[in-house]
Amino acid sequence: GRMIFAIKTKDGKTIRLPAESTASDKEKAKGLYIPDALISKYKSAPPRGTADNISSEKPTHDLGKNRKIFPVEIEGKGTIYLPKESDASESEKLRGSYIPDEIVDKNEKQRQRTAARDKSGYMLKRAQRAARIAGGVNQRNIDTDPKPVTESEDGTRIWDGSTPPQVSTFKQEEALLSIEPTNDLGKNRKVYPVVIIVENKKGEKEEKVIHLPLLKDATDKEREKGIYVAFVPKQPLEELLGDRETFDTDIGEVSGYSQESIEQAFDQAEELVLQPAHVFMKATKNNLQLQQQWL
Repeated sequence: GRMIFAIKTKDGKTIRLPAESTASDKEKAKGLYIPDALISKYKSAPPRGTADNISSEKPTHDLGKNRKIFPVEIEGKGTIYLPKESDASESEKLRGSYIPDEIVDKNEKQRQRTAARDKSGYMLKRAQRAARIAGGVNQRNIDTDPKPVTESEDGTRIWDGSTPPQVSTFKQEEALLSIEPTNDLGKNRKVYPVVIIVENKKGEKEEKVIHLPLLKDATDKEREKGIYVAFVPKQPLEELLGDRETFDTDIGEVSGYSQESIEQAFDQAEELVLQPAHVFMKATKNNLQLQQQWL
């Protein structure tokens, strides 16, 4: 294979051309290539991730490329995630969209040392708290079903195990591309067709089309009941997620998924489909593999 580069012509159209060194004789004869010298110029651009802007926050997982990506702070853009140089694709290296390996390795060692110190301090506080609370904090009360926690002690957002996350505008538009909405004149909004399974008078299951609004157009009551369109992966969610994480919370340790990992899984899914939010929420609540588990 060879790399193909996207460039804009004078009339604003985007065309894709190979590098001069990989172009065929026919392409070279027609001038359909990019000079190697020009590409080398871009290769000399410095990486966007540096020792000065790499964050001390935890890296996250790029599910699409099965690699870790690390947070860096870019002026005017906030936090973006970049791979280390050894994991970056050739096109990412050309754009400078990576962090040199030595910077990542040094930063990770420092972050892990800090996390270890914070952990030891937390364990002391936890032991003191356990001594104050009858039965300690590790024992789940079997007579109660605690509500899902949404934040760990270090501020990490934790997915509640049911609420569909917001996906990017691009992924929403992609999923809605072939969907024809209907106007809900009463509420001055668009509603979209989704399929649900219902039981008919004979007790047989059959498909039924209903129309629901997007989350941004739903009323407070509709949002509370999940009566709006959710954008969900076509494939099982369990296949998109990595390993469960363990979070320290005010009431003990819980195993689950961070909100960030869920949002990334949805945004990086190959295809999203429309589903009533309440249907998604019911399905995930019944899937123990996706639920928070107390340790």
